[in-house]
Amino acid sequence: MEKIILLLAICGLLFSIPANAQACTMPFEPIGTQCLYVDSLEHGSFYDMRLYCAKQGTGGKLVKIPDASQLEAIITYILDKGLDHYHYWIDATDEDHEGVFTWGDGTLVPEGAPFWKYDCDGAFTLRPHIDGNSNCAILDSEYYFLLSDTSCLGDVGEIQYSPICEQV
Repeated sequence: MEKIILLLAICGLLFSIPANAQACTMPFEPIGTQCLYVDSLEHGSFYDMRLYCAKQGTGGKLVKIPDASQLEAIITYILDKGLDHYHYWIDATDEDHEGVFTWGDGTLVPEGAPFWKYDCDGAFTLRPHIDGNSNCAILDSEYYFLLSDTSCLGDVGEIQYSPICEQV
């Protein structure tokens, strides 16, 4: 009897879930501190991918990246899974005010390192490009998945634009 109790206790420890673990629903999975779905098979415009995320699982949205640690977790996931041949839409745009990127909830997207790629301004500034035709942000596969602004249509170049959805 003691052996059975000990075995059950060991099995319980092996299958216990930490108190701070995310409760993600399919297709989302824990990546860093968020429940995310990185879909390299789906691609399209910023607007199409925003709608696509809303239809996933119990609902979602394009990802808001709250800090550098979460950005690192997402990049590590992309690289570890071999999904590094695509750009990824995130929920950031400057459509309301050129040059001022905000997340979908209206909060400001951080500028500078380690978020943005260099803007070719001669001073190697890490910030969005000031361009009225580049109003949506991506994790740019050509710049080590740093943020880059591009056309919201996602029709620039030959690399596909896929979504990273966040569970809401």
